[in-house]
Amino acid sequence: MVKFLNQNKIIFEHQYGFQENKSTSLAILDLQSELINNIENKLYSCSVFLDFSKAFDTVNHNILLEKLQHYGFRGIAYSWFKSYLSKRTQIVAINGVNASELTINCGVPQGSVLGPLLFLIYINDIYQSSQILQFRLFADDTSILLANKKLDILEQIMNTELQKVSAWLLANKLSLNISKSNFLLISSRKTDESIKLKINSKDLKQENYTKYLGVIIDNNLNWKLHIKQINLKLSKGIGVLYKLRHLVPKQSLKTLYSSFIQSHVLYGILNWGCAKKTTLEPLKRNLRKAVRVIDFANYTAHSEPIFKRLKIFNFNKLYMLETAKMMFQINTDKTILEGKFVKTKNLHKYNTRQSSSEGFSLPTITTNYKKNFLTFDGIKFWNSLPIELKKMYNKHHFVKQMKYFLMNNL
Repeated sequence: MVKFLNQNKIIFEHQYGFQENKSTSLAILDLQSELINNIENKLYSCSVFLDFSKAFDTVNHNILLEKLQHYGFRGIAYSWFKSYLSKRTQIVAINGVNASELTINCGVPQGSVLGPLLFLIYINDIYQSSQILQFRLFADDTSILLANKKLDILEQIMNTELQKVSAWLLANKLSLNISKSNFLLISSRKTDESIKLKINSKDLKQENYTKYLGVIIDNNLNWKLHIKQINLKLSKGIGVLYKLRHLVPKQSLKTLYSSFIQSHVLYGILNWGCAKKTTLEPLKRNLRKAVRVIDFANYTAHSEPIFKRLKIFNFNKLYMLETAKMMFQINTDKTILEGKFVKTKNLHKYNTRQSSSEGFSLPTITTNYKKNFLTFDGIKFWNSLPIELKKMYNKHHFVKQMKYFLMNNL
């Protein structure tokens, strides 16, 4: 089924949920890249974040079967799915007493390997509800983007197009949780301007920040709120290390560091790791504090030798490693963030010093937003790597060699 969907390119290209080589971080990078480009072009961006009410549980079986048939599941395959979805029942059991059976007329089967895939097919054509809006999906987590130079025109077009999205929701018998749906207005202008948006005849709330796929995005794209949240988690993790460092061996402390500290830093690091140095400094300070605790070092001790001795990467090297892994993925799969990265050799019909280095072309920039982001800073870092690393095509070997390179050269 997956092979059929992939070969025929049926699933929407900006659907990042339950897809091989796609992730929450990639979904946010895609949105973030577009927002930064709009800032570069001095446009207002309106990004709407929709929250569906029990989306997986409200999938209509008849509509789902129609969509399966439309996408090419016919004959025996269609009959199998029809049988699979029909005559399903559920009961409620409390203290050994069972309620009477009820027939399930909607929803994809939970806990099955098919459940997520069937939902992707069900929601797949939402992007066709508007020819103007940009949709990005992670299963049912939906972001919608529109940009314009004039705020009043942006408001007018967005409201017109949201009516079309509302009609699609109605036709597909899906409902929104309006209280959890909202939108951000993002621009290079430091003003408190606002617009009014409606969907399903209800007002959408304009926010200064929102949580999307586990990352807090603010309307200034400065990531201060998200990094502050991470720091709270790191402080708790450091507290755990303090309490246990006299009770467990150092190797166990390193394992705890990986679980309670480094895991929080790694999630979405490509999205927020481009923040200003002053914004990132409290987080870096917490990482230095954590390794000193593990090493029983004085709080004033220089941390770099400790990081090296423990074979733990500091923040900068963690960010470099994740950047390298993403650039490797982009280098080996041209469909990842397609159009945002252009190989230098594709710009010339003849060999140049740059094209022979397996590098990417650097885009023109006018703001620090793009200068520090993956589409510029990531390209600079990738281009600076040794040619032997850039020519590798096995990800496992690349990551292993990249770690060795970072540990011993930087």
